[in-house]
Amino acid sequence: HTPMKPSHIHREHGTRPTWFSIDGIVDELTVFDRALSAAEVRAAYEAHKPSDDPDLPPRVMPSGPKGKGRFGATYTKLKYYPEWDELWRVADDPDILVRFDQSDARVVFWRGSRYSAAWVTNDDQWMADQSVEAWNNIQGCFEHMQDRLCRYSHVRIIESHDARVVVHWRYAPVSSHDALWREDERTGRACWVDEYYYIYPDVAGVRNVSWKTGTLASPRQFQESLPFTNPGQLRSDVIHEDVVFVGNLKGETETMRYVKTPDKEKKFPEDLSYQLYNFKADRKPFIIYEKEVRMRYVRDFALGDKGLDTPGSCNHWPVGQARCDGRTVQAGDRPTHFLGFPISNPPIHEKDGRSWWNGLYGMTDKTSAKALLPLARSYAQPAVMSVEGRGFTAQGFDPGERAYKIVAKKPGQGKALTVKFAASKESPIENLALVIEGWPESDVALKVNGQRVTRGKTFRYGFRHLVDSTRLIVWVEHQTTEPITLTLTRQGR
Repeated sequence: HTPMKPSHIHREHGTRPTWFSIDGIVDELTVFDRALSAAEVRAAYEAHKPSDDPDLPPRVMPSGPKGKGRFGATYTKLKYYPEWDELWRVADDPDILVRFDQSDARVVFWRGSRYSAAWVTNDDQWMADQSVEAWNNIQGCFEHMQDRLCRYSHVRIIESHDARVVVHWRYAPVSSHDALWREDERTGRACWVDEYYYIYPDVAGVRNVSWKTGTLASPRQFQESLPFTNPGQLRSDVIHEDVVFVGNLKGETETMRYVKTPDKEKKFPEDLSYQLYNFKADRKPFIIYEKEVRMRYVRDFALGDKGLDTPGSCNHWPVGQARCDGRTVQAGDRPTHFLGFPISNPPIHEKDGRSWWNGLYGMTDKTSAKALLPLARSYAQPAVMSVEGRGFTAQGFDPGERAYKIVAKKPGQGKALTVKFAASKESPIENLALVIEGWPESDVALKVNGQRVTRGKTFRYGFRHLVDSTRLIVWVEHQTTEPITLTLTRQGR
């Protein structure tokens, strides 16, 4: 046996020969000294076809325990099936699972997806996303999908407390030839990407994607919404024919649909800035971008003869170990991904030698783009914050964390802080995160518009200790289109 390329690949230059083996159960084995005809193969199959299903347990991609859990991130070892698990030379904590106490959704950072974040429902419907991706005509795609051994991709927990979770995913875009993108022949340095996920108790979190300015260049792509199917699962088990709801900050919305004959002249609103995938679940995945994002491939899709009763489109990722940057599915026998649209170009920021973009990801119980509008506005055109008193300085809203930033002028000195938010219909409050630099670790009391709020589901806080300071992170569950005032008071010493 020799290494071979898979069948039905997308690009010859993006695929390398790979060792293959047969994975299954064999009851009886007969060896012939000639090739059988199709009719002979069919007759032999019918004569020996098993009457019962084989003793193979379903291979459902692992996403942790079902149901709600304590909010936070945990290192764990997510097990798929024995033969696949045995491939990995890892100890007890290679993966990360984020759970929520108010939802049975979860966020999974798993080796099978090369550690890219996947938002998963309680019914095993997965929504993942593309890494930063580049390509050329010599080796094909450079992306996290090609890092099938996770040589370059890894994750770690930065924060995990009552108020939020922060997970850091670091990777190098790599080709199926194991080459890194734009590697400097003199230094061996290449393009590396750092993604930080700031995840909050309301099942939403910012994806902050950054790289050293000048190392990525073009061509490049930043985002591609990619639902998964498990072996045996069909697209119709995951999505509706009304597949994606899109909207802009003006409140204009439209639906991307699967139809028999797509109307190429169908008009969509301009300045689209958020999307909601219509999963067949209580929770549906969404993405909200900053202003000036450009959404591409916003259209209806052709529905084939079988409708959505087919597996996903491609199976080189997740899980797949073939050195291949694209393969069209032939059967529903392994995990797949599909769709990918819209593909968005978010606005790029640059400062201090770094480039980055932001997007607010999550899962919601909202069922329309119109219903998601308040959250979209709260992120893309946030309410203006002001701070009363001389002990603190307001730095404003940071879309890279979905948080309002405040700095103590004399760390450890301030005992009370009053913050006002000019909320309105155009700039509503849809839950609040505050990051206060220089607030020492202590018990904290909160009043909203003069009313005491007890620490619990609607008022949470935690601390992050840095080398030379301490940060207080506060989470307040509150929705309003009216101005509000928050007062935080340090308790004890």
